[in-house]
Amino acid sequence: MKELAVGVDIEAIARFKGVSKNFLNRVFTKQELEYCQAKGKPEQHLAARFAAKEAVIKAFGWLGLEVHHKEIEILNKPNGAPYVNLKGHELEVRLSISHSQEFAIAFVVVFSP
Repeated sequence: MKELAVGVDIEAIARFKGVSKNFLNRVFTKQELEYCQAKGKPEQHLAARFAAKEAVIKAFGWLGLEVHHKEIEILNKPNGAPYVNLKGHELEVRLSISHSQEFAIAFVVVFSP
């Protein structure tokens, strides 16, 4: 039977205004940064992707696994829906992201093999 784990995270969007390049390069992939910086309000998209990564890390913790920010890539399908691209892990991850003017939230469900 597949094991199930969930993770959730919420981030203040203001935290991502003027954030250091060092932090951005430590946490996000080149493709993620290009996507966010091409948007009208990049801080909303950075906050949402960071929340998604943190939610994945929390869910992995429930499964007794460790994963790092750069191993988790938040991309978008052609229809705009976000999805998780995991590097080095063979787990199925479902993702939902939303944001308001002030906060970004992400919820993930991870299925173990």
